Amino acid sequence: MQTKKLTDKRIRSLPVTNKTQNISIQDNNGLILVIQSKKKSGHKYFEGRFRFQGKQQSLHLGAFEKQVLLNDVRKKWMEIHSWYWKNECLIHPHLYNKDVKSKYLFIDAVNLFFESKKNVKDVTLNDYKNKIYNQVLPVIGKDTPLKLLEWGSGGRSKIEELLDAFKKRGKFEQERRTRNVLRQIFDLAIQKEMMSKGSNPALKNPIPLEVIPKKNHPSIGWGDVPKLIADVNANACNGAPEVDLAVKFLLMTFLRVGALVRLEWDWYDGEKDCWIIPSQTAGLKRKKGTEDKPHYIPVTEELRELMNTLRELTGHQKYVFFSPRGRRFGHICPDAPNNHLKRLGWKGLLVAHGWRSVPLTAGQDNLNISYDIIQRQMGHLLGDRVRQAYDKSQMLDERRDFMNAWTTALATKGLKV
Repeated sequence: MQTKKLTDKRIRSLPVTNKTQNISIQDNNGLILVIQSKKKSGHKYFEGRFRFQGKQQSLHLGAFEKQVLLNDVRKKWMEIHSWYWKNECLIHPHLYNKDVKSKYLFIDAVNLFFESKKNVKDVTLNDYKNKIYNQVLPVIGKDTPLKLLEWGSGGRSKIEELLDAFKKRGKFEQERRTRNVLRQIFDLAIQKEMMSKGSNPALKNPIPLEVIPKKNHPSIGWGDVPKLIADVNANACNGAPEVDLAVKFLLMTFLRVGALVRLEWDWYDGEKDCWIIPSQTAGLKRKKGTEDKPHYIPVTEELRELMNTLRELTGHQKYVFFSPRGRRFGHICPDAPNNHLKRLGWKGLLVAHGWRSVPLTAGQDNLNISYDIIQRQMGHLLGDRVRQAYDKSQMLDERRDFMNAWTTALATKGLKV
């Protein structure tokens, strides 16, 4: 609705009706006089209307009844409107006259976060940095003011758009982990008063808007093991000897790949007849700084035979799975066992980490071993923090019995070194 040029006197005389009136004020882009309906008390006030991130929004500029004069409102809105366009419509008008271009940029919060992560292992920290520097910063922009990323300033939609891209590609776990890192970054920024309290845009929706399928690592059942072992023995893809032996070591010990490929000959203790893998080895899932939680692997006859073959191949090297072709590592690449399984025809059916479910399941169902013993041998830390702090037991005799039964079962299924 438009009318003749408004004045304060004319505004006072405008009648209140049964419908809310929106009166455009001449010569001012988006400046509106709102007269509420009789049912809503008939208040008269000014609004500035604009589009922000593709949506129509408004900014309350004051109630006319409180002696807010028209010329003052015109001047105020022109300043805000000019500032808004000067900033290419990227900063919400309600942040006008606020310190949105202070030192508090997104990159400042990111740097502060990484500086605070002194208790995180290098492998985990590098994963965090890869997510933020390579996947988040190119989209969000390192020089974006933190104020613009607050929930009420359009930051929520920016973060959700970024994370939705992962879900559209079926990368649900990657979306979850990236959201978790972003949530921590913004929580720290709020704690340091770089952002407003309660403005974290990366919080998870309390009520799921969609059902996200949970995808477990591909694995197989005990009945599929003979076929797998036959394929591993045949090595039809002509995999490198050190990779072939690494996969067999994996089948026997179900050690996480990250720790398996980094295995060093010095970690074998002949007196205890055990591999003792240090706490801080990547893949053991110990917190940074933990020194008293090594992982023990009792040696069995079958495993000893495999070790003898490995000694002939790499016994003079530091790493058990030394690779003469390795460029990034002195040992085989952590991806090598999985790539070998793919080349053997098990793509989509089994991955190295998924193999861990086979001994956990078959160990109970077929070998009658207790869940607690198998979990210990998988390298899990059992119980709550109190138990983990005080319980120093290893139960190596019981674990050795399990490992003997397990490697014997694999040999019975046809595994050859």
